[in-house]
Amino acid sequence: MKKIINSIILIFFVINSISAQLDNNESMEKAGTAAAQFLKIPFDSKGSAMGNTGVSMPGTIGSSYWNPATIAAVEQNEFGILSAKWLADINIDFFGFILATKKFGNIGFNVFSLNTPEDDVTTIYQPDGTGEKWKASDISISISYGRKLSNNFSIGSNLKFIQQKIWHTSAYTLAGDIGVLFITPFKNARLGASLSNYGGKMKLIGRDQKLSIDPDPINQGNVEFVNGSYETNHFDLPLLFRVGISNEVIKAKYTEITYSMDAIYPSDGVEYLGIGIEANLLNQYKLRIGMPSFTNDNSVANVTLGLGVDKFLKNTKSRVGFDYSLIDFGPLGVVQKIYLNFNY
Repeated sequence: MKKIINSIILIFFVINSISAQLDNNESMEKAGTAAAQFLKIPFDSKGSAMGNTGVSMPGTIGSSYWNPATIAAVEQNEFGILSAKWLADINIDFFGFILATKKFGNIGFNVFSLNTPEDDVTTIYQPDGTGEKWKASDISISISYGRKLSNNFSIGSNLKFIQQKIWHTSAYTLAGDIGVLFITPFKNARLGASLSNYGGKMKLIGRDQKLSIDPDPINQGNVEFVNGSYETNHFDLPLLFRVGISNEVIKAKYTEITYSMDAIYPSDGVEYLGIGIEANLLNQYKLRIGMPSFTNDNSVANVTLGLGVDKFLKNTKSRVGFDYSLIDFGPLGVVQKIYLNFNY
């Protein structure tokens, strides 16, 4: 027990040391300064429906977005997929799986991608289009690991390859997430904390940045063109520090009510609080509601809603699950996510 407590103190100290850069006085100045903003989009429909919370909620392979330590609670192998239409007709897709091993912990793998619709390439001289098409795409490929060090304490980590691409120009880097999950003696309330997207910087490089210029357009007879390229800056990843609590406030035979509350500290914005509630009926049907930006007056995200269904296959221990979430972004519209998973 003493070793576990020391591990908790050490991990929280490391997380707090790194997250010290999330100074509130500088947060407004840092808005829009980080690359790979798609890393802020949750691929977990359950947590999305509960006000974008989940750092202390054990669940599915999608839960690794909030906190990789949560996948340690998964008891069966699992496969999950998600597909959704994000804002501005942008497509987001996710698939992943967990291999559950009692001896070595749980190992996960997932791919999360974002793709914009194709559009015409236009120039000053060809405003109606050149006949070419362009698009932007982002992708994150992650390997996850979660393990219970005791019945009450779990740790986890993600290692991610991240790439952003705009037509023929791209940037890539590696990053990692770490997290802890602790079940307290106080009514088994769960405490979780995670640090996400700690890694290298990103810089766009590609042939779209190349150009030919005349260094001396006034004088004739000299070298007319010199090959050059636009130089881009390095940008940090959006570092996110989360800490949260969740617990069952009602736990009856056929009804379970769970609350979840997360505090989020982003490196490129202001801190905010998300809250959510889930009603589990007959241990099979779930209703969810939440507020993703409870303390952030500048956010356009209002209320989140969702439902879920878990069903055991007849005469087997296998289970199929369906999760649906709806996020209201006010003037920007509504986003709906559908997540399907299979445990075996």
